[in-house]
Amino acid sequence: MPVAPLFMFNGPNQPKKLHNEKKGVVATFGFETLMAPGEAEVTLAQLNSAGIIDAILSDDIDCFLFGAKTVLHNVTIKNSPYGEYVHVYSSDVLEQKGFCQEELIFIALLSGGDYDRGLPDCSITTASQLRFLGFGKALQTLQTMEPFEQLLSEWWDELHTELETNTLGALSQKNCKAANNITSSFPPREVIHSYFHPSIFNHAEIEYFSQNLWQNKLEL
Repeated sequence: MPVAPLFMFNGPNQPKKLHNEKKGVVATFGFETLMAPGEAEVTLAQLNSAGIIDAILSDDIDCFLFGAKTVLHNVTIKNSPYGEYVHVYSSDVLEQKGFCQEELIFIALLSGGDYDRGLPDCSITTASQLRFLGFGKALQTLQTMEPFEQLLSEWWDELHTELETNTLGALSQKNCKAANNITSSFPPREVIHSYFHPSIFNHAEIEYFSQNLWQNKLEL
């Protein structure tokens, strides 16, 4: 199957400092390259969501936190008769299992992700079990409202109660340790912003790329 690769590199507004040493090497081979406004995987997710690229090849599936639709994951099993193969992950399948974008962000906030180590003593299993209770969707909504700090306090009060009591029965067992680690600084405000308001291309730029990216007409 023919493939037209696009290599995306981290831009100036990335929330974590990564380097782009390989950019010159990739360009030397004539591949299409772009500099993201912020983090590369976030912008790839934006292009994938807009239908400009068909899929994202990545070592992890964090792209789904930013709206990606399809992610390809290379897998190599030693001594396997099948050698290398590719896992294909779809946002549609994840959403059917309760892993919508907002709840994936919630899971990352609790269990740790690229931007933060998460809530101490809260495993990814615990975070995943809580996803059906709507904490991620609620956080997405309240972070655009005022008074934000008061609303956030009410949000983590509810989270604390559920971890401590398992009132709604979503957890396999109570997790008082994680509940007691919730403080007024959780989740870190800059991490909330990085997940819900990442640096991405604007509408005009997306329209430009949709018309010119694969026509060798880019003027950057």
